[in-house]
Amino acid sequence: MEKKKRPTKDPLIGKYFHTLKDGKLHNQGQFMAKVSEGYYTVDFFSFMTGFCTLQKVASVADMKDWMIYETREDMEHSYQFGIASRIKG
Repeated sequence: MEKKKRPTKDPLIGKYFHTLKDGKLHNQGQFMAKVSEGYYTVDFFSFMTGFCTLQKVASVADMKDWMIYETREDMEHSYQFGIASRIKG
């Protein structure tokens, strides 16, 4: 009898991030789904309201400088007190 493979959860799905542009904080958001190898659907959040303002497909190649967090609380803490607080635009 052949064993069925359990689907493995992608390590980025559900995590949060900050993006950088010219060395400054640019966007914040969350990984929503893996579209295909090397591409993810991400939600971008407003810095003012925290609500989703845009959803787009992003490539892993574009994420090399993104700061990735386990939880929204971790991302918000970084924005207020951590590394992200020191590179706000």
